[in-house]
Amino acid sequence: MPLSPYMKNIRSKVGDELLMVPAVGVVIVNSQGEVLLQQRADNGQWGLPGGMMDPGETPEETAHREVYEETGLHIELERVVGVYAGTEFISTHISGSVNAIVSILFRARPVDEAQEPQALDDESLALVWFSPDALPEMPKRHVIRIRHALSNQREAYYKLD
Repeated sequence: MPLSPYMKNIRSKVGDELLMVPAVGVVIVNSQGEVLLQQRADNGQWGLPGGMMDPGETPEETAHREVYEETGLHIELERVVGVYAGTEFISTHISGSVNAIVSILFRARPVDEAQEPQALDDESLALVWFSPDALPEMPKRHVIRIRHALSNQREAYYKLD
């Protein structure tokens, strides 16, 4: 949730105006088919681990960094699920700045299933493995992307439906 030095610099110039920002999300699935969800500290909502890309960082590097910071887990990326944007991805940061997120979604698995997830930063209230049939209430964009990640479709999705 703290802004990166890059975003702090941009925000110092444009204030809270709408910015389009690249980000990644990760659907982490264990061998039991459960999905790891994060309860966010800023709004209490459940959702997927992920975050904004830093300049010079690849989507893969962002996925690994964000998942490690938010869950303490090392992951193996399995595939790109899709690329998402639109009104469902316009959000207001806790600072008041507005972002139009272009989200690259990955499906991944934990490298070490015995390792318990634990937040290494202050972004998470809880980290819980959920059965896809028993997901907690969360924004629609997460539910649909989880469904996409669990599907057998090999082509990347590009819209919420």
